[in-house]
Amino acid sequence: MTNPMNEIPNTNNKVAVIGRPNVGKSSIFNRLVGYKAALVHDQPGITRDRKYAELKIGDESVELIDTAGFEEGEKQVLTQRMNDISSAAMAEAVAVMFVVDGAAGVTAADQGLARLIKQANKPVILVINKADTKAANENMYNFYSLGFDDPILVSAAHNAGFSDVIEALKPFAKVTHNVDLEPQEPAPYFEDIIEDEDENIEAPYRPDWMRVAIVGRPNAGKSTLVNRLTGESRMMTGDEAGLTRERNSTRWEHDGLGYELIDTAGLRRKAKIDDVVEKMSASDAIHSVAKAHVVVLLLDANHPFEFQDKTIAAHVVGEGKPLIIALNKWDSVKNKDEILDEMNFMLEKEFSQVKKVPLVTMSALNGKGVETLMGPIEELYRLWNIRIGAGKLNRFLSDAVIGHPPPLTKDHKPVKLKFMAQTGVRPPTFKIWCNRPQAVHVSYLRYLSNGMRQMFGLEGIVFRLITEAGDNPYSTKKR
Repeated sequence: MTNPMNEIPNTNNKVAVIGRPNVGKSSIFNRLVGYKAALVHDQPGITRDRKYAELKIGDESVELIDTAGFEEGEKQVLTQRMNDISSAAMAEAVAVMFVVDGAAGVTAADQGLARLIKQANKPVILVINKADTKAANENMYNFYSLGFDDPILVSAAHNAGFSDVIEALKPFAKVTHNVDLEPQEPAPYFEDIIEDEDENIEAPYRPDWMRVAIVGRPNAGKSTLVNRLTGESRMMTGDEAGLTRERNSTRWEHDGLGYELIDTAGLRRKAKIDDVVEKMSASDAIHSVAKAHVVVLLLDANHPFEFQDKTIAAHVVGEGKPLIIALNKWDSVKNKDEILDEMNFMLEKEFSQVKKVPLVTMSALNGKGVETLMGPIEELYRLWNIRIGAGKLNRFLSDAVIGHPPPLTKDHKPVKLKFMAQTGVRPPTFKIWCNRPQAVHVSYLRYLSNGMRQMFGLEGIVFRLITEAGDNPYSTKKR
C-alpha cells in the first residue's frame, strides 16, 4: 500500500473499486457484498454510475463503491463523464481497490490509471482478477511494475481468494449505524390484532433508511432528480436516453430522516427491447419496485401518461406499493391546466382501486417544486403501515351494513358479516369473517372499501379487503 496505515482518516470507511473496463470490478464487488448488487455482463461499460454497498466484517463494515471502467485519455463526452464519476468516487473514498486483469497482463491503460491513483495519495489494494488462468501466471510479476505492494490474487468467476481481500480491507472498516441495503423488516402480517376500540391509528415502524424507488421511461429525468435531491452529481445525466443501466442506491438525509434513493434504468415496452443488457436493466428496475417502500413514477410532463407509464403504474399498484406520480420538466409545459386535468382524469379512470394518487409537478433540472415530493412520500409510508383497532373497524362495519346491507345470495339466503379485523400491513390488509364469503359480491367489497377510505383516511394507497368463512376468531381471547 502506498500510505502508512496511521494516515487513514477514521471518519470514512469507503473504498472505491477502480479499474479499466471489463476487468471484473462489478463481479468482485458482488462477491464481496454477498449478493448481486451490480449488473455483470461480458459487454464493457455496463456500470456507468457509482454504486454503493456494505461489506460486513464482524461488528464493523466497509462501504464499497463500484465504479465505471476508467479510460485514460478518452475524449468522448459519455466516457469522459463516466471518468469524472469514477474520479469523484476515488476522491470521496479513504482507500482504493485497484482491479486489473491477470489474463490480459499490464496494459498501457493500467499504467496510466496507476499514475492517476498515485496522485490521489491514498492507500491502494492491488487485486489481480482471473488469476486462475495460465496467462495470469505468466503475467504475474509484470504487475509489480505498477508500483504497489504485493497484489492479491482472486478469481471472481470461481469465488477464490476473497478471504485475502477481506483481510486487506479490515484496516478501513469501522462501526456504523447503517443498515443493509436490503434489510430484514418486520413481517407484513401479524397475530396481535388490535382489539381496543380506543386504540390510536398509528404507523409504529419506520426504517432507518426508507427505500424510495424512482422509476419511469427513458430520459424522464430520474438521475437528475436523484442528483437534485442529494445535492451531488452521483448519477450520470444527459440528453441521451438510456444512460442509467442498473439500479443505483444513494443514502440521503433530509430533515433528520434517512432515505435510500434508488435510481433505475428507463423502462421501455417489452416488444421494443432486443438488447440483452437492456433486458437485464429492466429486470433490475422491476426488482427495485418489489424492494421499495415508496415508488415515484417520474413522467416527462411534455409526454405524460403514455401506454408504458400506465403499465409501470399498474405494476406498482399490483405490488401493493405506495405510488406517487411526479410530472418532471414542468417548467417547459405551456398548457399546464389542461395537462393536470387530463392526468387527474386518467388516474381516476385507470386506478379506481387507489383513490387520489398524489400528483406532484416539478423541474428536477432547476429544482423548482422538487421539495414538494417529500411530504407525500412520508404520508404514504405512514398510511402503508397504518394499524386500525378492531373496535373501530367493527363500528364502521356495523354502520356500513345498516346503511346498505349486503345483497342476498342467488338462492335468497342472507349474507351475515360477523367480524372485521386488520391482519397485515404494507399494504394494509383487512379480513371480514362471514357466513358465506363467496357470496359477497365484488361491488359490495368496493362499497366497503370506499367507505373505509373516507372513514380512516386511506386515500392514495392500495389496501386489501378479503372475506373468510367463520365467526369472530378472537371471541375466546381473555380481555
